[in-house]
Amino acid sequence: MIQDIYAAVHAGSGRRFQCNAMAGGDPASQGGQASTVRVEEQVDELLEAAAQHYRKALQASTRARQYLAGRGIGDVAIAHYGLGYARPVWRDLREVLRGFDAGAIEASGLLVNRHGDAQGPRFDRFRGRIMFPIRSLDGRIRGFGGRAVGDEFARAKYFNSPESEGFRKRELVYGLHEAQDAIRAEGHAVVMEGYIDVIGTAQAGFDAMVGTLGTACTSAQVQSILDLAPSITFCFDGDEAGQRATLRALWTVLPMAINGRSFRFARLPAGHDPHSMVRGEGAAAFAACVERADPLGKALNDAVGQGCELQWAEGRARFAARAAQAWRRLPAGQEREALLERTAYATKMSASELLDYFGGRA
Repeated sequence: MIQDIYAAVHAGSGRRFQCNAMAGGDPASQGGQASTVRVEEQVDELLEAAAQHYRKALQASTRARQYLAGRGIGDVAIAHYGLGYARPVWRDLREVLRGFDAGAIEASGLLVNRHGDAQGPRFDRFRGRIMFPIRSLDGRIRGFGGRAVGDEFARAKYFNSPESEGFRKRELVYGLHEAQDAIRAEGHAVVMEGYIDVIGTAQAGFDAMVGTLGTACTSAQVQSILDLAPSITFCFDGDEAGQRATLRALWTVLPMAINGRSFRFARLPAGHDPHSMVRGEGAAAFAACVERADPLGKALNDAVGQGCELQWAEGRARFAARAAQAWRRLPAGQEREALLERTAYATKMSASELLDYFGGRA
């Protein structure tokens, strides 16, 4: 059933890397470029072939299907995001790899050397894991994320394809390809951390959901989203790690906070992530959390003022020092002016004194 749904969802949407024919120039240089292009083409083809293999393996695995069902992920969502399963064996991709050049196999990141020995035996990097294809905006698979299902190979619950020319984790956004139409239509995106969070909330009817691949949010990821819409809400887990991720995201977007853009920061209840919030409290409760998200100014003021006892000179000095760091990251505009006003009020300093302290004038 999943394969039929997948075919319907993705019919006509696949793209392969194309390169214009080269004319003129140095023949040796052309040969090198042509070789590079061939490797890139083969890597694209190999990753697609591996994804198809993983999808078939998921369809055949009761264990993997039961895991996803237990997480509340249904067949339509599985097909939409192209989820698969890497069986818990060492060389399950052997037939998939046949016919591909060694360079393409190496660049794909699908194999790993035992104990890092370049001369030793190689085996499948992903084993016993639910597989999440990670696509660029144009739909090409750039790599995979894998979530351990059992304990056979569970050195880490999640891990991704290795960094490479094609797979730069800090530049990719999970689900951006699938959500791009909704993001453009709504003018807004919601950013979360995990694959399951993105899929689970999208399954509940929230179409403009994307993820940071489980890493700290980067300026490159934010810019990829801003290229589609001017408004972003960050919605990370309701635990301490999620709070730290929110603070890092806040710091990351400060230089990008020009007039006309909107950054907001949702606060989930302790113990909840977006997916568990939807499943446990319902879609309406999750939507309300997103609607109540703090605007950038409030989130920044809270971050700057955290732990500062403003009735004391020491607390006001700490507030001013933090505000200075944020002010230097902000571009000229409304947010910078508002921060100056809030800091003047909190620290009982004049705007002129603060500008001298901050190191420049707006």
